[in-house]
Amino acid sequence: MSNTNQPIQTSTAPSIATVDENTQQTSLLQIDPAILAQWMSQRKLLHDLSRSFLVEGTDYAVLRNTERPVLLKPGAEKILYLHNCSADFIILEAEVDHDRETTYVSKHGSTLTARGFYRYVVRCEIRHRSTGLFVGSGIGVASTAEPNYANRPRELENTILKMAAKRAMVDAVVKAFALSDLFTQDLEDMPEIEAVQPPRANTAQPAQSQQPTKLPPAENTSKKPVSTVRLLRQAGLTDDEIEELANWASENDATADVRQVVTSLAEADSLSRQEVGKALAVLGYRLSA
Repeated sequence: MSNTNQPIQTSTAPSIATVDENTQQTSLLQIDPAILAQWMSQRKLLHDLSRSFLVEGTDYAVLRNTERPVLLKPGAEKILYLHNCSADFIILEAEVDHDRETTYVSKHGSTLTARGFYRYVVRCEIRHRSTGLFVGSGIGVASTAEPNYANRPRELENTILKMAAKRAMVDAVVKAFALSDLFTQDLEDMPEIEAVQPPRANTAQPAQSQQPTKLPPAENTSKKPVSTVRLLRQAGLTDDEIEELANWASENDATADVRQVVTSLAEADSLSRQEVGKALAVLGYRLSA
Protein backbone atom coordinates (compact mmCIF):
# COMPACT_ATOMS: atom_id res chain seq x y z
CA MET A 1 0.00 0.00 0.00
CA SER A 2 1.43 3.25 -1.02
CA ASN A 3 1.88 6.13 1.35
CA THR A 4 -0.60 8.81 0.24
CA ASN A 5 0.85 11.32 2.67
CA GLN A 6 4.12 11.67 0.81
CA PRO A 7 4.88 15.23 -0.22
CA ILE A 8 4.41 16.17 -3.86
CA GLN A 9 7.72 16.24 -5.69
CA THR A 10 8.50 19.59 -7.31
CA SER A 11 10.92 20.31 -10.11
CA THR A 12 14.24 21.81 -9.17
CA ALA A 13 14.51 23.61 -12.53
CA PRO A 14 14.22 27.36 -12.25
CA SER A 15 10.86 28.88 -13.21
CA ILE A 16 10.36 30.96 -16.32
CA ALA A 17 10.05 34.07 -14.17
CA THR A 18 13.54 33.55 -12.77
CA VAL A 19 15.41 32.42 -15.89
CA ASP A 20 17.93 35.01 -16.89
CA GLU A 21 16.01 37.66 -14.93
CA ASN A 22 18.59 40.38 -15.53
CA THR A 23 18.45 39.82 -19.28
CA GLN A 24 14.64 40.00 -19.29
CA GLN A 25 14.60 43.25 -17.32
CA THR A 26 17.16 44.78 -19.65
CA SER A 27 15.17 43.82 -22.75
CA LEU A 28 11.98 45.30 -21.31
CA LEU A 29 13.72 48.62 -20.68
CA GLN A 30 15.40 48.85 -24.05
CA ILE A 31 14.19 51.65 -26.33
CA ASP A 32 15.02 51.89 -29.99
CA PRO A 33 17.44 54.86 -30.20
CA ALA A 34 16.07 55.81 -33.63
CA ILE A 35 12.49 55.96 -32.34
CA LEU A 36 13.56 57.93 -29.28
CA ALA A 37 15.53 60.40 -31.39
CA GLN A 38 12.55 60.87 -33.73
CA TRP A 39 10.20 61.47 -30.80
CA MET A 40 12.55 64.02 -29.20
CA SER A 41 12.97 65.80 -32.53
CA GLN A 42 9.21 66.02 -33.08
CA ARG A 43 8.65 67.27 -29.53
CA LYS A 44 11.31 69.96 -29.90
CA LEU A 45 9.71 71.03 -33.19
CA LEU A 46 6.30 71.30 -31.52
CA HIS A 47 7.72 73.40 -28.68
CA ASP A 48 9.56 75.71 -31.09
CA LEU A 49 6.44 76.16 -33.22
CA SER A 50 4.35 76.83 -30.13
CA ARG A 51 6.75 79.59 -29.11
CA SER A 52 6.71 81.14 -32.56
CA PHE A 53 3.09 81.05 -33.72
CA LEU A 54 1.04 81.12 -30.50
CA VAL A 55 0.20 84.69 -29.47
CA GLU A 56 -0.01 85.74 -25.83
CA GLY A 57 -3.42 87.10 -24.94
CA THR A 58 -5.06 85.31 -27.87
CA ASP A 59 -3.80 81.73 -27.87
CA TYR A 60 -2.61 81.54 -24.28
CA ALA A 61 -2.74 83.70 -21.16
CA VAL A 62 0.08 84.45 -18.74
CA LEU A 63 -1.17 85.25 -15.25
CA ARG A 64 0.47 85.77 -11.89
CA ASN A 65 1.22 82.94 -9.47
CA THR A 66 0.99 80.29 -12.19
CA GLU A 67 3.78 77.93 -13.14
CA ARG A 68 2.63 77.63 -16.74
CA PRO A 69 0.57 79.73 -19.18
CA VAL A 70 -3.11 78.90 -19.69
CA LEU A 71 -3.96 77.44 -23.08
CA LEU A 72 -7.00 79.13 -24.63
CA LYS A 73 -9.38 77.89 -27.31
CA PRO A 74 -7.67 79.61 -30.29
CA GLY A 75 -4.33 78.13 -29.26
CA ALA A 76 -5.81 74.64 -28.94
CA GLU A 77 -7.33 75.00 -32.42
CA LYS A 78 -3.97 76.00 -33.89
CA ILE A 79 -2.26 73.01 -32.31
CA LEU A 80 -4.92 70.72 -33.78
CA TYR A 81 -4.35 72.27 -37.20
CA LEU A 82 -0.60 71.82 -36.82
CA HIS A 83 -1.09 68.08 -36.26
CA ASN A 84 -3.71 67.75 -39.03
CA CYS A 85 -6.29 66.72 -36.46
CA SER A 86 -9.95 67.52 -35.86
CA ALA A 87 -12.12 67.56 -32.75
CA ASP A 88 -15.46 65.83 -32.33
CA PHE A 89 -17.73 66.51 -29.35
CA ILE A 90 -20.11 64.19 -27.51
CA ILE A 91 -22.52 65.39 -24.80
CA LEU A 92 -22.19 62.87 -21.97
CA GLU A 93 -24.55 64.58 -19.53
CA ALA A 94 -27.07 67.38 -19.96
CA GLU A 95 -29.04 68.87 -17.08
CA VAL A 96 -31.53 71.46 -18.29
CA ASP A 97 -34.14 73.03 -16.03
CA HIS A 98 -35.61 76.32 -17.24
CA ASP A 99 -37.66 76.87 -14.09
CA ARG A 100 -35.29 75.91 -11.29
CA GLU A 101 -34.69 78.75 -8.86
CA THR A 102 -31.09 79.25 -7.78
CA THR A 103 -30.05 81.37 -4.83
CA TYR A 104 -26.73 83.19 -5.00
CA VAL A 105 -24.86 85.96 -3.21
CA SER A 106 -24.12 89.09 -5.24
CA LYS A 107 -20.81 90.94 -5.21
CA HIS A 108 -22.39 93.42 -2.79
CA GLY A 109 -23.36 90.66 -0.34
CA SER A 110 -27.07 90.55 -1.15
CA THR A 111 -28.84 87.19 -1.44
CA LEU A 112 -30.69 87.03 -4.76
CA THR A 113 -32.60 84.44 -6.76
CA ALA A 114 -32.28 83.61 -10.45
CA ARG A 115 -34.35 81.22 -12.56
CA GLY A 116 -32.90 78.46 -14.71
CA PHE A 117 -30.15 75.86 -14.33
CA TYR A 118 -27.94 74.35 -17.03
CA ARG A 119 -25.08 71.87 -16.73
CA TYR A 120 -23.22 70.00 -19.45
CA VAL A 121 -20.50 67.35 -19.43
CA VAL A 122 -18.83 67.08 -22.84
CA ARG A 123 -16.23 64.67 -24.19
CA CYS A 124 -13.88 65.83 -26.94
CA GLU A 125 -12.30 63.20 -29.19
CA ILE A 126 -9.30 64.12 -31.33
CA ARG A 127 -8.80 62.24 -34.59
CA HIS A 128 -6.29 62.49 -37.41
CA ARG A 129 -7.96 64.06 -40.42
CA SER A 130 -6.30 61.87 -43.08
CA THR A 131 -6.52 58.48 -41.38
CA GLY A 132 -9.37 58.91 -38.90
CA LEU A 133 -7.21 57.35 -36.20
CA PHE A 134 -8.08 58.18 -32.60
CA VAL A 135 -5.44 60.44 -31.01
CA GLY A 136 -6.80 61.36 -27.60
CA SER A 137 -9.75 62.71 -25.62
CA GLY A 138 -10.67 65.11 -22.85
CA ILE A 139 -13.61 65.98 -20.60
CA GLY A 140 -15.11 69.41 -19.96
CA VAL A 141 -17.80 70.45 -17.47
CA ALA A 142 -19.62 73.77 -17.15
CA SER A 143 -22.76 74.89 -15.35
CA THR A 144 -24.67 78.00 -14.35
CA ALA A 145 -23.83 77.17 -10.73
CA GLU A 146 -20.41 78.74 -11.32
CA PRO A 147 -20.18 82.15 -9.62
CA ASN A 148 -19.79 84.12 -12.84
CA TYR A 149 -23.01 82.74 -14.32
CA ALA A 150 -25.32 82.43 -11.32
CA ASN A 151 -26.95 85.85 -11.78
CA ARG A 152 -28.23 85.30 -15.35
CA PRO A 153 -28.53 81.56 -16.09
CA ARG A 154 -31.37 81.73 -18.61
CA GLU A 155 -29.26 83.85 -20.94
CA LEU A 156 -26.37 81.39 -20.91
CA GLU A 157 -27.66 77.94 -21.87
CA ASN A 158 -25.77 77.96 -25.17
CA THR A 159 -22.75 79.63 -23.58
CA ILE A 160 -22.53 76.89 -20.93
CA LEU A 161 -22.58 74.18 -23.61
CA LYS A 162 -19.84 75.95 -25.59
CA MET A 163 -17.79 76.46 -22.44
CA ALA A 164 -17.95 72.75 -21.60
CA ALA A 165 -16.94 71.88 -25.16
CA LYS A 166 -14.06 74.35 -25.07
CA ARG A 167 -12.76 72.98 -21.79
CA ALA A 168 -13.00 69.44 -23.16
CA MET A 169 -11.01 70.41 -26.26
CA VAL A 170 -8.25 72.15 -24.28
CA ASP A 171 -8.07 69.15 -21.94
CA ALA A 172 -7.81 66.78 -24.90
CA VAL A 173 -5.13 68.82 -26.69
CA VAL A 174 -2.95 69.19 -23.60
CA LYS A 175 -3.12 65.46 -22.84
CA ALA A 176 -3.00 64.07 -26.39
CA PHE A 177 0.09 66.04 -27.40
CA ALA A 178 1.85 65.90 -24.01
CA LEU A 179 1.82 69.67 -23.45
CA SER A 180 1.41 69.68 -19.68
CA ASP A 181 4.94 71.02 -19.28
CA LEU A 182 4.04 74.02 -21.46
CA PHE A 183 0.44 74.79 -20.49
CA THR A 184 -2.09 74.33 -17.76
CA GLN A 185 -5.48 73.15 -18.94
CA ASP A 186 -7.92 75.78 -17.81
CA LEU A 187 -8.38 78.92 -15.76
CA GLU A 188 -10.32 77.14 -13.02
CA ASP A 189 -7.30 74.86 -12.40
CA MET A 190 -5.26 77.78 -11.12
CA PRO A 191 -5.01 79.15 -7.57
CA GLU A 192 -6.25 82.59 -6.55
CA ILE A 193 -4.51 85.19 -8.72
CA GLU A 194 -3.62 88.58 -7.33
CA ALA A 195 -4.60 91.59 -9.42
CA VAL A 196 -2.02 93.20 -11.66
CA GLN A 197 -1.20 96.64 -10.30
CA PRO A 198 -1.30 99.57 -12.78
CA PRO A 199 2.07 101.17 -13.64
CA ARG A 200 3.01 104.16 -11.51
CA ALA A 201 4.12 107.38 -13.12
CA ASN A 202 7.40 109.08 -12.11
CA THR A 203 8.65 106.07 -10.20
CA ALA A 204 12.40 106.12 -9.88
CA GLN A 205 12.81 102.52 -8.74
CA PRO A 206 9.85 100.27 -9.52
CA ALA A 207 9.30 97.48 -7.05
CA GLN A 208 10.80 94.16 -8.02
CA SER A 209 8.27 91.39 -8.45
CA GLN A 210 8.59 87.79 -9.45
CA GLN A 211 7.59 87.38 -13.08
CA PRO A 212 5.28 84.53 -14.04
CA THR A 213 6.65 81.72 -16.17
CA LYS A 214 5.83 82.27 -19.82
CA LEU A 215 6.65 80.87 -23.21
CA PRO A 216 10.02 82.38 -24.13
CA PRO A 217 10.25 83.97 -27.58
CA ALA A 218 11.82 81.81 -30.27
CA GLU A 219 14.47 84.29 -31.39
CA ASN A 220 12.89 87.68 -30.84
CA THR A 221 13.78 89.35 -27.56
CA SER A 222 12.06 92.67 -28.29
CA LYS A 223 9.74 93.99 -25.59
CA LYS A 224 6.12 92.94 -25.98
CA PRO A 225 3.16 95.17 -25.14
CA VAL A 226 1.12 94.40 -22.04
CA SER A 227 -1.27 91.55 -22.84
CA THR A 228 -5.00 92.09 -23.09
CA VAL A 229 -5.57 89.54 -20.32
CA ARG A 230 -3.47 91.52 -17.88
CA LEU A 231 -5.23 94.77 -18.78
CA LEU A 232 -8.63 93.15 -18.29
CA ARG A 233 -7.58 91.88 -14.88
CA GLN A 234 -6.33 95.35 -14.08
CA ALA A 235 -9.79 96.66 -14.98
CA GLY A 236 -11.31 94.29 -12.43
CA LEU A 237 -12.58 91.40 -14.55
CA THR A 238 -12.46 87.95 -13.00
CA ASP A 239 -10.74 84.94 -14.53
CA ASP A 240 -14.07 83.44 -15.61
CA GLU A 241 -15.18 86.72 -17.19
CA ILE A 242 -11.92 86.95 -19.15
CA GLU A 243 -12.29 83.36 -20.31
CA GLU A 244 -15.90 83.91 -21.39
CA LEU A 245 -14.95 87.11 -23.24
CA ALA A 246 -12.03 85.38 -24.98
CA ASN A 247 -14.31 82.59 -26.19
CA TRP A 248 -16.96 85.04 -27.40
CA ALA A 249 -14.33 87.10 -29.25
CA SER A 250 -12.92 83.96 -30.89
CA GLU A 251 -16.33 82.71 -31.97
CA ASN A 252 -17.33 86.12 -33.38
CA ASP A 253 -13.98 87.06 -34.98
CA ALA A 254 -13.71 90.01 -32.60
CA THR A 255 -10.40 89.25 -30.89
CA ALA A 256 -8.57 92.10 -32.62
CA ASP A 257 -11.41 94.53 -31.84
CA VAL A 258 -11.43 93.61 -28.15
CA ARG A 259 -7.66 93.97 -27.95
CA GLN A 260 -7.79 97.39 -29.62
CA VAL A 261 -10.58 98.63 -27.35
CA VAL A 262 -8.85 97.54 -24.15
CA THR A 263 -5.48 98.90 -25.26
CA SER A 264 -7.02 102.25 -26.19
CA LEU A 265 -8.66 102.57 -22.77
CA ALA A 266 -5.37 101.77 -21.07
CA GLU A 267 -3.49 104.36 -23.13
CA ALA A 268 -6.15 106.96 -22.29
CA ASP A 269 -5.84 106.10 -18.58
CA SER A 270 -9.54 105.18 -18.59
CA LEU A 271 -9.18 101.48 -17.83
CA SER A 272 -12.01 100.52 -15.49
CA ARG A 273 -14.67 97.86 -15.38
CA GLN A 274 -17.37 100.40 -16.24
CA GLU A 275 -15.52 101.79 -19.26
CA VAL A 276 -14.58 98.33 -20.50
CA GLY A 277 -18.23 97.30 -20.21
CA LYS A 278 -19.35 100.32 -22.26
CA ALA A 279 -16.77 99.64 -24.96
CA LEU A 280 -17.63 95.95 -25.17
CA ALA A 281 -21.33 96.80 -25.44
CA VAL A 282 -20.55 98.68 -28.65
CA LEU A 283 -19.03 95.45 -30.01
CA GLY A 284 -22.15 93.53 -29.02
CA TYR A 285 -20.87 91.92 -25.84
CA ARG A 286 -22.59 92.33 -22.50
CA LEU A 287 -20.40 92.40 -19.41
CA SER A 288 -22.20 91.56 -16.18
CA ALA A 289 -22.63 94.45 -13.76
